[in-house]
Amino acid sequence: MSVTSEVPQPGLISRIRRFFRTLYKYRYPYIFIAPFFILFIIFFLIPTIRSFYLSMFKWEGFGIYSFVGFNNYVKLFHDNLFIQSLKNSSILMLGTMVPQIIFSVIFAVLIHSKLVKGKKIWRTIYFLPITLSPVIVAVIFTLIFDENYGFLNYVLGFVHLGPVGWLSSASWARFSVCVLVIWRWTGWNIVVLLAALQGISQDLYDAAAVDGANEIQIFQRITVPLLKPTIVYLVMLGIIDGLRIFAEPSVLTRGGPAKTTETVMMYLYNQAFAYFNYGYASTVAVITFIIIVLVSTISWWITGRDNRSS
Repeated sequence: MSVTSEVPQPGLISRIRRFFRTLYKYRYPYIFIAPFFILFIIFFLIPTIRSFYLSMFKWEGFGIYSFVGFNNYVKLFHDNLFIQSLKNSSILMLGTMVPQIIFSVIFAVLIHSKLVKGKKIWRTIYFLPITLSPVIVAVIFTLIFDENYGFLNYVLGFVHLGPVGWLSSASWARFSVCVLVIWRWTGWNIVVLLAALQGISQDLYDAAAVDGANEIQIFQRITVPLLKPTIVYLVMLGIIDGLRIFAEPSVLTRGGPAKTTETVMMYLYNQAFAYFNYGYASTVAVITFIIIVLVSTISWWITGRDNRSS
């Protein structure tokens, strides 16, 4: 029995030797990609594992760790403020993602067509908001939407319309945040869609024109179906970014009025750095991470299923 139990050992040793020989053989490619994995481990993997660890404790940033197990998770699912922040994030996500997709598809098709002149100028214009800091953009929009001294209410005064509480009303505050995010990120979606449009063969459009199809039919039957994988990809990114939105509402509305624009990320930030509930904040981070992973997995599954069916 002792002899047979030692039989797998040489096979294991040979596999280990083969692994190190392969590692040495491709040492230069591994050296080149090593910085990515090192940064990934330091700035993503380790903080993620530590967040899971801290979510099991009550810790105020200093002092001892008090183990509470899953009590933080039970408390979180009964926390009305967290549920409200998750609802706010979902509303802002839908209010920004859907218009972004619609506007980006329209503008990308127009810029890609022969109807628009000066394509380089237009590409610079719509891409410019992405290069600006979100804090700077939020400050600029604060000057636009301010109820007393904002540019928008100043213009409305000329047509004898009363001032609108852009930042003091719940519905208008959400609308203002959505406008800011749409203005800032639509250009990125246009860039991605333009790259996808350039990959569509012109022969398809020429064949459709020969068959007598008009512009609307070509858009419906050729452009949109071939852009579908890219649109699904942008929808997935829109969902993820919508759940992670922080800077825009934080500067523009500070979560008000009455926390109607406080997002999940703002709630996490307040729990960690305002109330020093680092264990509870880690629980919020873990749940948000799980939600994002689930949404991403479902999106990729839908995309893969559509690709297989097509």
